[in-house]
Amino acid sequence: MATEIVMPKLGATMEEGMIVSWMANEGDLIEEGDPIAEIQTDKIVLEVEAETTGYLLKTLYEPGTTVNVHEVIAYMGNKNEPVEIPNTVVSETQAPQPGTENGAKPRKTPAANKLAKDHNISLSFIQGTGPNNRIQRKDVEEYLKQESSSITPLAKKIAEDLQVSPNEITGTGHNGKITKQDVLATTQAPTIIKEEVKPNVTKTPLKGMRKVIAERMAESYYTAPHVTLSVEINMSECVALRKQLIPIIEKETGHRLSYNDLMIKAVAHTLSKNKSLNISLQKDEIYQYEDINVGFAVALDEGLVVPVIKNADKIGLSGIVNSSKQLVSNIKSGKLHPEYFEQGTFTISNLGMYAVDTFNPIINQPQSAILGVGRIVEKPVVRNGEVVINPTMQLSLSFDHRIIDGAPAAQFLTDLKDYLENPMKMLV
Repeated sequence: MATEIVMPKLGATMEEGMIVSWMANEGDLIEEGDPIAEIQTDKIVLEVEAETTGYLLKTLYEPGTTVNVHEVIAYMGNKNEPVEIPNTVVSETQAPQPGTENGAKPRKTPAANKLAKDHNISLSFIQGTGPNNRIQRKDVEEYLKQESSSITPLAKKIAEDLQVSPNEITGTGHNGKITKQDVLATTQAPTIIKEEVKPNVTKTPLKGMRKVIAERMAESYYTAPHVTLSVEINMSECVALRKQLIPIIEKETGHRLSYNDLMIKAVAHTLSKNKSLNISLQKDEIYQYEDINVGFAVALDEGLVVPVIKNADKIGLSGIVNSSKQLVSNIKSGKLHPEYFEQGTFTISNLGMYAVDTFNPIINQPQSAILGVGRIVEKPVVRNGEVVINPTMQLSLSFDHRIIDGAPAAQFLTDLKDYLENPMKMLV
């Protein structure tokens, strides 16, 4: 008996997923653990792997279709094994066809039905003009007339405008039908503007992880009123503290302490004192989170992902170093488990490894705030009436002005500056 492959539930909040692509063809032999399909959730694109070895007998949905979790999307089994597909299997995104209501069978008159059967035509392709979109005989006749025509309507219009006889044109379309391109190819009329061909251009479809990122960034940018506050940090004490802690933490964890690890710790500690930023807006309800789960952006070839360190305010620097390094290692080796990216309440986007001083980050919804971190640079500053050289860094806090006012955002940034310039305060 054929084995059902269902849309997996890849996270606690996942209710549906979109089939991005099938990674095997019907009839292919698939080994246990081989990828079958790419599935897009609301956060990321993941691969669905085969749980058994067998042949891919039937796929039920085209790429781009959204399917509820636990719904059957394909069948596996023995080679050439017959598959019985229930009549209830219908695409969640299938739109009602012409002449139908809510995807039901087309309404048609007996005469229209007979004429369609005589010409082996599916009524789902015909738009009805009768009451309640009922398909009438004249609708079928009009469809047959269009199908039998040797030239498309657009090609006919262009031919008339250019005074070209269809009898002089050879059609390259279906069944020899004359298309727009056929008409344009027969004339050198000056009114025709040929499309400029740009050399050395590679076009790649927007899909997979890149499409998820594009959709989420556009949604965040256009739905949340972004306000960004910036502050300059004197990193002298952080630089000194990191130098002292590197050998200690490396001996304990096997990993070097990074400035990003220090930033995660400082942000988590600051959020514990400024919980008005540890919130989100979802469906006209404000969620106030008790847990402080800090996400940090990680760059992959396909785009950015944001793994989350949960309860970051309750673990020490060694724990943060271990968690961040393990998450990055797993992600860059292709292990994109949904639980890595769930339940984040605040995000850090660190471009300090590049020649970037400051930028305005886009909120990682449904969160309501994100911190942009620039590089550390030495610059002259005035201290006690004297010019000295300090390592400085720019921080930029973007927040959703619908639920976060400027004052609490400024207070958060002020407290964060204090903790970074006096990091020993985080131990008190």
